[in-house]
Amino acid sequence: MLLLTALLAPHVQGQQCNTDVLFLLDASGSVSNAFRSMVKYIVGVANALTIGPGLHRVAILEYSSQERATKWPRIPFDEIKNTSEFVERVQNLPYLRGTTDSGLALKVAADELLPNRRTTGLTVVYVVTDGYYRDDDRVRLQSAEYQRMPNLKVFCAAVPDKFNYHGMQNITRDEENIIAGGNILQKSLDILLPLIGCMRPETTTELTTTTPRVTGCELDLLFMMDFSGSVDNVQRRYVEMASEIVRDLKVDPYFTRVAMVKYSGRDRAEAVFHLKKHSTRDGILAEMNATEYLSGSTWTGSALRYSMDEFSVQNGARPELAKKVAVVFTDGYSQEDPAEAAAAMRATGVVMFAVAIEEDDFPPNMDQLRTIADNEQQVFTTRTFDGLRNRIRQFNENCRS
Repeated sequence: MLLLTALLAPHVQGQQCNTDVLFLLDASGSVSNAFRSMVKYIVGVANALTIGPGLHRVAILEYSSQERATKWPRIPFDEIKNTSEFVERVQNLPYLRGTTDSGLALKVAADELLPNRRTTGLTVVYVVTDGYYRDDDRVRLQSAEYQRMPNLKVFCAAVPDKFNYHGMQNITRDEENIIAGGNILQKSLDILLPLIGCMRPETTTELTTTTPRVTGCELDLLFMMDFSGSVDNVQRRYVEMASEIVRDLKVDPYFTRVAMVKYSGRDRAEAVFHLKKHSTRDGILAEMNATEYLSGSTWTGSALRYSMDEFSVQNGARPELAKKVAVVFTDGYSQEDPAEAAAAMRATGVVMFAVAIEEDDFPPNMDQLRTIADNEQQVFTTRTFDGLRNRIRQFNENCRS
């Protein structure tokens, strides 16, 4: 690890980094129960990179047995243009099954992928495996070849609880380059921290998806506000309530990111700001309070469908890393049934809350609010609003700075 840090040390913040990262993903039978977790691990590492022309480049080889080698999925360095594209491709990788030939995977990568790396910069190779394979001699031969390649460092990451440490050591030739046990994503990001830090100047006015450390309480929070005519007299109160929630949270690129969508009638949803825009609490509060109100009818379902894109990498979300939460401020009188759209958003892993102003002369439609949030425990009004603040505040507890 000290050697990797030394190789990266000359880079400074704001400077382009010509670092290439290659993933070798074991998809054999021995990792069947952990395969999706291994994919999530790679996504987590990728989200800490700034992938693009002149920046970080990524490649991947998925492998299992020699008999299936012609069908092993390959993504070369020059094919992926941004982080979101890589994440999508990785998440769609199939599980291959079969026995494990890690030595052959190292050879295929050396023959087909590594010739296109940028030798003027550092290449980091992550072999994501449990360390069990049948071609020991070929692993030792290929790992020796990797050691002779200039500006290249090999790491072996074990996601499964059961792993072969000796087999991983044969791949890396260095015990310090074995990542296993505990929070392996955090350990991997700690290794990459010097590389990632040079990519995003601290003076930037817009966040990227780069997140070089894991804090333990990452939160991507979306406020959806019904600014239709039916709630014209309470729009400002919605903003005030959302502001109270924001003041409770640790707003920072590594902790809480906030987005806001306002809506009224059919196809009248509009992003006020995305997750990637604000890195400070004051910036969020200022833009929320300066938002112009809308009027017209209420189409909550249409707004929910529009808002699902707010949790995309392009808009600053951190898939597989941050908890996704949506708070919908509305009176519950949508002219279309929002049930299907709300269920679709929840199916993507978003925790949803519904909030309404409780007035004696115009009570909210509690049935529709329950439809949005899925259960009564996640529906709140002005009388129970402190309960919602406490629920969301819990996402920021036990943070590691």
